[in-house]
Amino acid sequence: MLGIKPSSLLLVFVLLACGADQQQIVKSFSYDITDNVLTLSLEFNQSIDINTPITIPILSYGNITLTPPSNGKGVILGGTLNLDYLDDGSIANLKKTRLLPNGQTMPPYVTEALGQIRTRENDMIYTDVYLGMDTNHLYLGTALELGYIDMLFPSGITISFTIADNQNRPVGVITIFGPEVQNGTVVSSGGFFFVTNASDLIKYGKQPTVIVPAPIHDEASFRNLVRVNAPYTREYSDPFKIQELLDNMRQAGQEAGYID
Repeated sequence: MLGIKPSSLLLVFVLLACGADQQQIVKSFSYDITDNVLTLSLEFNQSIDINTPITIPILSYGNITLTPPSNGKGVILGGTLNLDYLDDGSIANLKKTRLLPNGQTMPPYVTEALGQIRTRENDMIYTDVYLGMDTNHLYLGTALELGYIDMLFPSGITISFTIADNQNRPVGVITIFGPEVQNGTVVSSGGFFFVTNASDLIKYGKQPTVIVPAPIHDEASFRNLVRVNAPYTREYSDPFKIQELLDNMRQAGQEAGYID
């Protein structure tokens, strides 16, 4: 069971910073792999805000956490995963998917179907954990669906932000996704998704690593780091259009009583 109180959940999406450059959605990404256990931490740049901690168990092999801002730091998405989880034969029985909760394909960073562990906390909150199913693709991902991102938002939209290290190697992706709407009914709410590939991180080096993504300072870097799916690609090619969408998500959260 997740440590979430429906009345106190606060999530805010913000893409742009003041000044000429637009900050990436993640302020820093750090990871360590010791004794075949992956530990990771992302600090958000006002991208996601919460006022209560969240803990999502990964069976008996670790967990994913969201920690509210404190001591000058933004929201922290943390995670631990024992990479020996594939030794558990029952992992092979997990439902496998390459789809986000809204039915759209995960970003191209994910190259194969992932094992899915789904949890329903209440009518407004669903969570998913995703695991890679072979040693060459030890993916760890999570999705959080928010009931207030409903049919008022573009159905099926996905906006993905690549996290890259100083050698321009991808280390993960954050995706903001809209709802799935069928025949005027919300089948699943929108929310956000994060995924990394521990197999890549092992190749890059197991030592503790802190990555500070570069700002999006021109159109070329925006196209390189931000991906919007069809049929929304042209409409949301402008970062300020994306910001408008995220502002509307914030307002919906306030109206629903989930954002102060």
